[in-house]
Amino acid sequence: MFLNALKIKGLKDIQPQKPEEGLMKNKYSIYAFCAALALESLHAKTITVAPELGSSGIINAILSAHDSDIIQLEDGHFQATENIVVDKPLTIRGSNSTRISFDDSTKQILVHANQVHLQNFEILANNTVSADDALIHILAGHFSPLENIFISGVKFFCGGVGLAVAPIKNIHVENCDFYMNASSHVINAISLNHVHNAIIENNHFHEPVRSSVIGWHTPAHVAPPPTRNAAGEPL
Repeated sequence: MFLNALKIKGLKDIQPQKPEEGLMKNKYSIYAFCAALALESLHAKTITVAPELGSSGIINAILSAHDSDIIQLEDGHFQATENIVVDKPLTIRGSNSTRISFDDSTKQILVHANQVHLQNFEILANNTVSADDALIHILAGHFSPLENIFISGVKFFCGGVGLAVAPIKNIHVENCDFYMNASSHVINAISLNHVHNAIIENNHFHEPVRSSVIGWHTPAHVAPPPTRNAAGEPL
């Protein structure tokens, strides 16, 4: 797994070094994407989905939506019996108490498009510890990494990996909560693989002892990011 630039804020357990010049450039590129997304939303259509429609309602909304449209999920419990595949640039936004729960531990939200924004909902499944079964799996083709994914205000309730990403250019994860329930396995709340430019900030990780916060693998010649500063204090 290759990690080009990662910025993590609001974590006591893990904090990599900050190569300032590169990260500022990467940060501004992500912020530029967010600004463009906000501008596009001014002309977007909003499709509202009621919870009694479950995952089928969300899937049908995605099928009927055009690029940059907003899918607004109403308050309530969406029972999901199949994968929810996001294959076009969309915003999927919950309300005050929107919950998506999967009956099958292998079902998930799959993102296969650029410029996707997931916001303000709870997602729940007793999934496995494999990154392939992450509750939200952002997965591109072998030769075309996805670009510009923004995830905010999502609460993950899972038995395995919450968010898996591979490969991608520019991802921003903020103000999310990860509730891990994996007493017998070492798992990662977030699994990163071939990520170029990531900002992960102001998230909360409610983890058992056997879980870790963020997992990635680096090439042998790249030193892992430090977890403490020169004074020995956690970053």
